[in-house]
Amino acid sequence: MEAQKLARDAKLRWFLSEYVIVVLGVITALAAQQSVEWLHHYHSRRQLEKDLRAEIRLNDPYLREDIKKVYADYEWAVRESQAIQAAVQTNAIATLKYESESKFPFVIPRRSVWDHARESGALALMPRDEAQAYTVVYHNLDVLEDRIGKLFASMGEEEAFEIRFGQGAEGLKDVAKMTPAQLEELSAIIAGEASSARWVLTSLGRMSSMQAVIEGGSFSQEEMLKAYSDSRNPVRKLLQAESVAPPEQERPREGKRSQ
Repeated sequence: MEAQKLARDAKLRWFLSEYVIVVLGVITALAAQQSVEWLHHYHSRRQLEKDLRAEIRLNDPYLREDIKKVYADYEWAVRESQAIQAAVQTNAIATLKYESESKFPFVIPRRSVWDHARESGALALMPRDEAQAYTVVYHNLDVLEDRIGKLFASMGEEEAFEIRFGQGAEGLKDVAKMTPAQLEELSAIIAGEASSARWVLTSLGRMSSMQAVIEGGSFSQEEMLKAYSDSRNPVRKLLQAESVAPPEQERPREGKRSQ
């Protein structure tokens, strides 16, 4: 009997030791798998952060050049629209001179890294405040693209008018021969272009200032709003005598684009 009891105890000890070994093996395997997944997610997140920062740095010079070109178009449109309107109102059409607008190339900021991260679900790897900061920046790019489309449409309307009333390859030169009604129409078209250009400038300044915040190491949306109103916004420097639309009026809304 004693021998049987010892045998049972030995068998039980062996079973328990094997059980513990199996459990520890499973736990170790799961821990190793989780460690591998964590490392993979960590490296994926770090690479995504690196790629996004590189993309916004690449966009910086494009934004600066676009601001210069759109502001030049804005100044031209305001000047010509007001000059035409003044000539009509003061009956000075005979002395009116018209300067056609200079065409300019426009580079839309890049967004391939952001689009891929959003479509692949990689944004879920990033901390919430960081993901939200980039969402705000690229939402503004959505708005910018819409406004650029409207600006190009206004420029196309102005060009069509010049073709309609112009002198062949020389374009529209002798506006003194046009009727007051025709000049009023031209002035309105160019004023619409000035308005569209100003809204494009607003979005360009907003995106530039937001990127400056991220490049400075902050993901605070409050800091982004401050940047829009201070020296980090290059458009505000250009339009010092004018009021730029408050950023609070155009905060991103899920599923919608600002007009």
